[in-house]
Amino acid sequence: MGHWEWERGDFKLPTSEFARVRNAVAAADRARKEQIFELSQQMWKGLTTKQKRDPEAYKKAANKFIDSVSDEKVPARYSVHGELKFSPEVIEGLDHCLTTMNGRYNGAPKRVLASEMSYPTNRTLEFSGHDVDITFDKAASSVTYDIHQDRHTIENANGSAILIALDKELKPMRWTRGTGGTITSDNESAEDGRRYGGNGHSDLIESGFGPIGAAVAPFVTAPWKDPRGDTFHAQVVKSYGGVTGRVKKGVPAGGQFAGRHRSEANIFLR
Repeated sequence: MGHWEWERGDFKLPTSEFARVRNAVAAADRARKEQIFELSQQMWKGLTTKQKRDPEAYKKAANKFIDSVSDEKVPARYSVHGELKFSPEVIEGLDHCLTTMNGRYNGAPKRVLASEMSYPTNRTLEFSGHDVDITFDKAASSVTYDIHQDRHTIENANGSAILIALDKELKPMRWTRGTGGTITSDNESAEDGRRYGGNGHSDLIESGFGPIGAAVAPFVTAPWKDPRGDTFHAQVVKSYGGVTGRVKKGVPAGGQFAGRHRSEANIFLR
């Protein structure tokens, strides 16, 4: 059944990197919605005249189409593992478009329109995916993601196109002075530990990034590079009040971003 859980990431971005990161998330959001829209048009074109007019016939056809898409596999020549062609997030979005959006289950059937897809523009700062929301603040040059509190939400969010895109952009980030961030989470097991006198932690900081991470959570902040390519170590920066911390040549500066919820295959920062 699983335990409830949630996760939040807060990052102050270098000003010069803000637009690049936002654009990457917007592109991922648009690509996902375009995929959903194309599937909706494919479904509509395959309907009979009756299915386009009769609500009950439309419902049966929509559900049958969603089931068929859910089971579709990547062609064998491209994959030896038989992966599903469409992500759970795309299937969820398709289901919403075909059955819920604009009352399609309560009135006459109608084709999904591009205007209904809420495609991001160059001004969009808020994005929603499978169990995750990402918000950009241009004035503060910051980005925050929130994984909703519920069961299996972190796992679900791992497959969200917008969160994958954000992770991909943050991983190689060259952090400048006063930038960086943290990832915080909590779950039912940890709460039970606190409640019954165990070793549960409250709002655990899983990972830290850049100078900000070094200041508040040095032991979970991996080494990072600045724009010049110099490597800094979190515990050294913390020890010297954030003034120094450059790793000298020949000194190991190992470590990687890793957390309890992210695997090498998809999410790399946490």
